[in-house]
Amino acid sequence: RIRNHFRANEIIDAFSEMKKFADLAKNFQIEDEITCLLRRYNQLIKTYDDGGITYEDQEVKINKIIRASLKLFRGIEEKQKRDLFEKKSKKNNKYVENDFLGIVKTAIIIIELEKIKEKYFLCNKDDWERKEELLRSLRKYISHNSIELAFEVYLFLSDIATSIRGGETPDIAYLIYSLTTEFLPFSFFEKEREKVENIAKMGIQVGFELAYYSYIYLEDLEVGSQGLRILKWIYQMAKRLKNDMLTKEVIQTFDKLNDTLCRPERNDLELAKEVLNEYRKILDKPTMSIPWDFPKHLVKYV
Repeated sequence: RIRNHFRANEIIDAFSEMKKFADLAKNFQIEDEITCLLRRYNQLIKTYDDGGITYEDQEVKINKIIRASLKLFRGIEEKQKRDLFEKKSKKNNKYVENDFLGIVKTAIIIIELEKIKEKYFLCNKDDWERKEELLRSLRKYISHNSIELAFEVYLFLSDIATSIRGGETPDIAYLIYSLTTEFLPFSFFEKEREKVENIAKMGIQVGFELAYYSYIYLEDLEVGSQGLRILKWIYQMAKRLKNDMLTKEVIQTFDKLNDTLCRPERNDLELAKEVLNEYRKILDKPTMSIPWDFPKHLVKYV
């Protein structure tokens, strides 16, 4: 109320309110500042009434008092916000990051991620060891994951998945699977449901791309199976969260993959179709390991 009076140039009302506030100021340990401002104001009014200063000088000095008062109340508001923040943190018994700090930290990590991406795609085509090293380096950022960081990581993984037609190793494919599961921010699901769903859809696309390009261009069932593992993992997480939209999305992606493998001109995709169909059968099995009754002639490919 005091601040609103000041902003409306209702000076007398503002300082009348400030007098009422003086006792409450003890709670914020600023009673001395309040008393000083009131004393300055009263002395200024008395000096003007006694003819000691001109009206113009009085206005200048009152404006200085107003600016000092507004600055004081901004400090009170900031303290209240900090106190509320700390209270919530203690109540939840967990550390909650300052929003600004979180934004800056995420921005720094994303800059580092861009450097890793650049190095990855500048690697020699067959320098798999260096590529694996760069992908593993992403793991140090998992504990700092956020919606924004997960989005950028998924874009990176999608770029890798779509570029594997030029060649890929099972180890790289496994790292794509691993990083997809590690960076999918399901812990934010309650607060950021729509954003997490969108990132999960990106993960589904990564799984599709990894399987599709492996089966169609590399004819590598082992690499492609890591894409199916991504799809199954997202399916399982969506089931736990009772998210029907994402489970349906995964099933539709399996249908889409099956359609892409139905090519009359290709007679080398039969095993890929078998692996795909068998994987679809085990979507509802809660474990990520291959069940004992999985066809033995396909086990070596998954």
